[in-house]
Amino acid sequence: MNRDRKLRTILLIYLVIPFAVTTLFLILGIFTVTRTIRGIYYQQATSQAHQLIRGYALGMAKTIDAERIINELLDEKLLIAGETTAQHARITASEQLTELAVQLQVDEISLYDEKGVVVFSSVPQMLGWQAGKHHPAMLLLNEGSGHIIKPYSSNTVTGSVCKCAYFLTPNGFVVQIGCHIDNILPILDDFSIDRMIHEILADQAILKVSFIDNSFTVIASTDEGDIGNSPEDAAVLDAISREESIGMAVRLGSIPAYETYMPVHLGDGNEGTLMICQSLSGMDQVIRTCSLIVIGVMLIAYISVYLTVMLSHQKNKRRVERAYIDDLTGLPNTVDLYESIAACQARINQQQAAILLVGFKDFTSINLKLGYSLGDQVIRRAAQTIRSIESAQSRVFRFNTEKFAVLVTDQPLFGLEVMARTIQALFEKPASVAQIKHQLIAQTGIYPLTDAQEAPEQVLRHAAIALTYARNDPNIACAFYSEAMEAALYREEAIEKELIEIINDPDPERFYLNFQPLVDLTTNKIIGFEALARLCSPQFGAVSPQEFIKIAEDRNLIISLGAHILRLACSFLQSLRQAGYGGVKVAVNISIIQLLDAGFIETVQQIIRETGVEAADLEMEITESVIADNFNEINDVLKILRSLGIHAALDDFGKGYSSFIRLSELHVAILKIDRYFINMISIDGHNDSITGSIIDMAHQIGLRVVAEGVEQLIQRDFLKDSGCDIMQGYLISKPLPEQKARALLTSTT
Repeated sequence: MNRDRKLRTILLIYLVIPFAVTTLFLILGIFTVTRTIRGIYYQQATSQAHQLIRGYALGMAKTIDAERIINELLDEKLLIAGETTAQHARITASEQLTELAVQLQVDEISLYDEKGVVVFSSVPQMLGWQAGKHHPAMLLLNEGSGHIIKPYSSNTVTGSVCKCAYFLTPNGFVVQIGCHIDNILPILDDFSIDRMIHEILADQAILKVSFIDNSFTVIASTDEGDIGNSPEDAAVLDAISREESIGMAVRLGSIPAYETYMPVHLGDGNEGTLMICQSLSGMDQVIRTCSLIVIGVMLIAYISVYLTVMLSHQKNKRRVERAYIDDLTGLPNTVDLYESIAACQARINQQQAAILLVGFKDFTSINLKLGYSLGDQVIRRAAQTIRSIESAQSRVFRFNTEKFAVLVTDQPLFGLEVMARTIQALFEKPASVAQIKHQLIAQTGIYPLTDAQEAPEQVLRHAAIALTYARNDPNIACAFYSEAMEAALYREEAIEKELIEIINDPDPERFYLNFQPLVDLTTNKIIGFEALARLCSPQFGAVSPQEFIKIAEDRNLIISLGAHILRLACSFLQSLRQAGYGGVKVAVNISIIQLLDAGFIETVQQIIRETGVEAADLEMEITESVIADNFNEINDVLKILRSLGIHAALDDFGKGYSSFIRLSELHVAILKIDRYFINMISIDGHNDSITGSIIDMAHQIGLRVVAEGVEQLIQRDFLKDSGCDIMQGYLISKPLPEQKARALLTSTT
């Protein structure tokens, strides 16, 4: 901790502060240069845009004026043609109007009578058409004098769009003169606003041109999506209303641009506002180039000054990480943990403290199931999960393979237990890695710090003892250290040491197999034996298999010990075969850790080759409880064993709540009914029927049935009557040493 604090101080003084100041100056320099260049460029762009737009505005004003003159000339033409027709001699036929239209160079002439009905027309479809009440012809007939020129509109009879003039004749009729828009459009198009703004767009620097009328509506634009819309910027709207020019920087998609708005004046009137959007890509390039030059110069200076400091910083950082940080999880490691414990012990009189050592039950099987690479991923995620409980009063450390330490301060004893239960709750839901589900069960050993002189190693050892005790009881989430736990741990360590000695140098006096016979209920003959491991410790005497097998599993010895047991069983099997008892089978109990080991099948095949036994004479028993969480993986192994000729038996059936549907999918040949159901025979008739049903259903899915723990004749008779295939128990014989087992086989043959 002291070295870490000094290193952080050095980094702060010689790296962090200078780096922060230099970075600040770098940012300010770039900002100032960019702002200055942008301001100069905008000023030049504004001046150029104003000059350009004045020329375009003048041309636009001329365009609007030209369009107005053309319309006035058309009106004058209609007036002349109308007056000429109205003064013409009496018209008696439509052909006269057709000839007159050609002479006057108009598109249509029609004559309405005093009732508003077309009596003669150069357009045949118009003959007989009745004008409506508000039609210009009816208005002239009602007024009795004058003329009317109507803007372009669609003829309801012919569908053509034309501009018409109406005149009252001396004899009280009305003449209609019309010019079609189709003949005028080519002339107007040459002077249209739309054509003008598209000609402006020919300049490559121009991105978009729009014309806005005095009601703030875009009436023409090179971007059709803008037509009918209004500018959104309030400053633009205010400038248009004041008939003033305005310019602003914008972005057109990803392109930087500059928009200029300028009123278009015609005489004393304002015809609207012209908007020209110019590309500023060149300016951005200048800014980027200048900024890069500034950055480059300042970075060279920065690198020159801080190169030595940076190299030193990286070196010290790596040293700190190696010394204080766990590579896999990123958590503080045991070096940091030891220093932190020592620091807490120095304040033990002023501050309560405790160590919580968190471990995961059966993590070895998870490693075997997923592989060590995915197992490391599980540990990393577990580290992130546990780290969620960190606070001002608690820090999380990586201790070893699957263990984490939590150093807690200012917490009463009940608070420590609450924290342990909280950690357990964090892992209640199954998780998945690489789409493979797994379940972590967290358990915690707790050791309050009470002795300021106690070494951190001893503190952690006491916490580990408490964790071991918690692991031995699946019903508790945590355990507080006690001296009794240490005595139990001493026993475990002594037994572990003996198992290691036996694996490395087998001793038949200390470790051996007993064999319990399996009897066919039909022939009443011994057809096989179950091999049961026995440990006779010089220090503790007979040690139960439940105790030493669990120690072997917890201490990663079961794979080697299991191979030794299998080799002893096969040696016995070979001795039976040599004695003339070929076909007698031997069943061996297999741990889930063995089944999930990648080298298990190869080990089995090697032992069979070495001992010379027939694979068909070897059976392997697994307990029902181990298949629940690893069904698919175990079933794959059982399938391979079956392909080798080795049959598997499901032991202790009835305790694990397996369904027969699930059981039918499992590659087993034998079902062993748990002794609980055998003991209840004749005591409870209901259980008799359950046992009988289990036998029947097992037969229906093709399994042979073995009854374990048969001790009474009434049990044997019930099983025989129920069709059970094989029995095993003290009624026949207790487990026997190898020689006595062979002698029993000889006496019953």
